[in-house]
Amino acid sequence: MTSDEIRKIFSPDLFRFLIFSYPLGKQIVINRKSFLAVSSQKVNSYFYLKYVFFRADQIIKKAGKILFGLKKNDNYSSLFRQLIASKEIKKKCHPFSPSEALLGRIVFESYERILSAAASQDPSLILSAMKMVARVFHSFYQNNRILDLSPKKKGKEKIANWNGLLLILNIRELFLFLAELLGFNHFASPDIV
Repeated sequence: MTSDEIRKIFSPDLFRFLIFSYPLGKQIVINRKSFLAVSSQKVNSYFYLKYVFFRADQIIKKAGKILFGLKKNDNYSSLFRQLIASKEIKKKCHPFSPSEALLGRIVFESYERILSAAASQDPSLILSAMKMVARVFHSFYQNNRILDLSPKKKGKEKIANWNGLLLILNIRELFLFLAELLGFNHFASPDIV
């Protein structure tokens, strides 16, 4: 199977993801049957990483609406950066719970893996870091309420877990940065593969 044949099957982002999934120096044997079987698993990983990004993005947008009255298409990133830099946030945060500490540690370790990837020029290490963050994020998200969207009075929604919100903001920004670094042009586009 030639790279041109593969490009006809997969979008540029998926093709790039598939190639970057293999460790640097590993020979990629492209036999049609085995490649399609292995690549379907890797394609699922790509969509899982996109899912994690959009789940984090959705939480941040809902928090932006609660905190700042923002609409879906407003630019909320700069407002959150201002909030993080403010002294106000220190009053709202608490010592990390075990699940918050685990997620924070995994995010921190992912930065170390990114530095390793840069030193070895191996993009598969970046994808590995993203997958590790995604697995821990998914568990964290399932077990921790970040936003309280069901108050007794409409308009009284609030942030239930400030530490979790800040961790999720960090994950969203990390995934967006890494997708750009790897050249995934449509990672942040929900309708484009």
